Amino acid sequence: MDNRDQELFSNVHRRVSVYNNNADPQVYLKGIEPKAEYTFERGEYVLHVRDVTSRYGKPSYRVLVRRQIPHVGEISISEGDHINLVRGRARKLTLTTSYEEGFTRDVSFSFVRLPDGVTALPAAEFHDDRAPTDIDENAEALVPKIQKATIVLLADTNAPLTSMPKIVQLHCQPIVGSRPDPTILVREIPLMVVKASEP
Repeated sequence: MDNRDQELFSNVHRRVSVYNNNADPQVYLKGIEPKAEYTFERGEYVLHVRDVTSRYGKPSYRVLVRRQIPHVGEISISEGDHINLVRGRARKLTLTTSYEEGFTRDVSFSFVRLPDGVTALPAAEFHDDRAPTDIDENAEALVPKIQKATIVLLADTNAPLTSMPKIVQLHCQPIVGSRPDPTILVREIPLMVVKASEP
């Protein structure tokens, strides 16, 4: 709250639970997020800490207030728990990266330990938008911006077939100005090169 008792932001949000046949929201579920962002101007503020319900409260809470630390957040991969590449064909993976606390730099992705005959063609571009969300309250403070990138994995027509999955690593590298930061291991993924299935 500001010094006029006006609420500036909260980590309480509402999520749409049910839609009717006209796609209008019918029921909202209240929830809380453990983290929220807000930029304070000079002045005095009051932080209210209270239970969401009167039944399950705890006698004490921990609150951390700090400067924002821009960083790469969670990275998800579409269909990325395992990869089967057919010789002579390509497979597209979409990577969704959350940009936490005002992070706006570019990131690059690379695969390490790819099998012989398999290449990765990465491309990434920052998009100033947010993930689709059903949060309709405090979304700016609670939902990070996202970046989507596409990596195409291509297996040559002569790539050796694999009889067992090979564990490949997906790495992310933030680029700050013209200086690359250290790489981050995103995930280890089992990958196989297989023949095309018979028609």
